[in-house]
Amino acid sequence: MKDQIGRRVVIRRRLPDQHLTDVVGVLRALGEMDLIVATDKGEVTIRYADIVAAKEVPPRPVKYSEIAALERAAVGGWPPVETAALGDWVLRAGGGWTNRANTALPIGDPCVSLEEGVATVVSWYKERGLQPRFAVPLPLARGVARVLEAQGWESYFPTTVMVSDLSFAAEDSDVVLADEPDEAWLRMMAGQKGELPPIARSILTGPEMVTFASLYCGGELAAIGRCAVADGWAGFALVQTSLPYRGQGLARKVMGALAAWARAAGAGRGYLQVEEANEPAISLYTRLGFARHHGYVHYRLTD
Repeated sequence: MKDQIGRRVVIRRRLPDQHLTDVVGVLRALGEMDLIVATDKGEVTIRYADIVAAKEVPPRPVKYSEIAALERAAVGGWPPVETAALGDWVLRAGGGWTNRANTALPIGDPCVSLEEGVATVVSWYKERGLQPRFAVPLPLARGVARVLEAQGWESYFPTTVMVSDLSFAAEDSDVVLADEPDEAWLRMMAGQKGELPPIARSILTGPEMVTFASLYCGGELAAIGRCAVADGWAGFALVQTSLPYRGQGLARKVMGALAAWARAAGAGRGYLQVEEANEPAISLYTRLGFARHHGYVHYRLTD
C-alpha cells in the first residue's frame, strides 16, 4: 500500500469484540505493525493483524464554497500590490511579477454579464500596461472558462491545489526561519523565478504573517521555502533544494519546519499550488500527506 500514502482509503477492521467496522480517511503512514489513517475526527491507528479488507476510494467531493474560501485565503498568502473589485471578482496587479499577483480571480458574481466582466478586466490590466490574465478555479468558474475559450484566450499552466492537515509538522534546529528573505535566499529563488524586480520583495513580504526558511549544509545554502498564514490557512511556496543536495530529504525538513511555524501562528490546514506537469513536486507533497483539493487554469489575452 506504499503507493497509496496520501490517498483516500476505506479499511475494514475487526474490533476486540469481533465486530467489523470501516475506517474511511487518508492513508497517512505505514509502520512495521500498523498503519495510520487520518479521518474527519482525527488519526486512527490500525494493526495489520486486525485488517479484514482495504481499498482505495475516490476523494471526498469538494464543495464550491470550499474552493472559493481557499482561493480567497490564497490571495492573502500571496498579496498583490494593487487590487480592485468587480462585484465578487478580485483583480490583482503586481507589476507583472508572477501569475498569482497579476491575474483576475473570477469567483462569485461580477454583477455584470460574464462578457462584460471579461471586457472590464481587459481594460483594467491594459490601463496598467499589463497583459490581461485570469486564474480560473475549476470546476467553480467553468462558465468563465467557456467564455474565455470562446473568445480565443490562450490557456496555460494548469495547476493543482493540494491541501494537508499539517500533521507532518516538525521543528528542526537546522532550518533557520526569518521574517524577511536575505540576499542568499533571494539569489537562490531567482534561480527558479528569474531576475527579481524591485516589486518582488513587496509581494514576498506582504502578508501579515509570513516566514522564510533557509537550510545550510557546510556553510552553503542548500534549501529554502516560504510560508504565509491567512484566514487560518498556511500557504507553502518556493520550496526548492540546490542541485548538489537533492535526494537527501532537505525539502521535507524545510516543509516540516514551516508547518510547525504555521501551527504556532494559528493555521489549522495547509495548501500549496503546483503545476500539474511538476510530477516530482506532487510526489513529494503526496508523501507528506497533501491531497488534491481542486485545480485552476491560467488564461491570457495574446492579441
